[in-house]
Amino acid sequence: MNNPNRSVLLTIGAIVLFFLLAAWHGWESHDPNRHLKNIAVPDLYELSKKEVYAILDDYKSSYVSNLQTVSLEPGDILIRQLRTPRTAFLEDNTDLFFTHSAIYLGSNEIAEAIGYEDNPANDILVHRLSETNWYDQEAKWVIIRPLLPTQVTKEILSDIRTIANDDNYTFGLSDNQREATTRVCSDLIYYPFAEELAWSNLGEPAVITTDFMVEDLLNRTDQFSLIATNIK
Repeated sequence: MNNPNRSVLLTIGAIVLFFLLAAWHGWESHDPNRHLKNIAVPDLYELSKKEVYAILDDYKSSYVSNLQTVSLEPGDILIRQLRTPRTAFLEDNTDLFFTHSAIYLGSNEIAEAIGYEDNPANDILVHRLSETNWYDQEAKWVIIRPLLPTQVTKEILSDIRTIANDDNYTFGLSDNQREATTRVCSDLIYYPFAEELAWSNLGEPAVITTDFMVEDLLNRTDQFSLIATNIK
């Protein structure tokens, strides 16, 4: 005979997992089956507010109040903290400082993994920066620029654009994220740089969070530099 208490606990557990994964992926779709995957979400690499301000202390001269005044170049990485319907649960239930990222492709275009959509082909998009909410005045953001040969940056951007235009790639996490056809906003950007520049994945977290990406890229001072931020 089935134990009714056990059934209730299993149901509650399934609901909790449902919303955790939905929130982590920024899910707003009405199709619950898309994110009920057998994935164990690991501990996340997080930065406290104090740690973020310590990192940015060396870049006080890069303060800019308005993102629209920044002259972006292809390859610039945009990383922000902004509470939206997609990030609210994530902000409420983790200690992540930054919660979203995108990369500038040039000609007013960015690539970003925006979250689960009714049409999986729209999970990862190339679209116009000026038509997004990246200029929201409530956002706290940093812009990190690769200091790489132009051709190397072009190849990386080409790889990212290929992923964004490939319907086989969708938003999400998998057991082996590097090799999978799932991406979240940060590893959509991080992995192509890591592969092109032959970075070791030794010590790399299972989930490339936006916090990890900020700290890791800015530690690679010969390859990246923070060019603008409105955080002070």
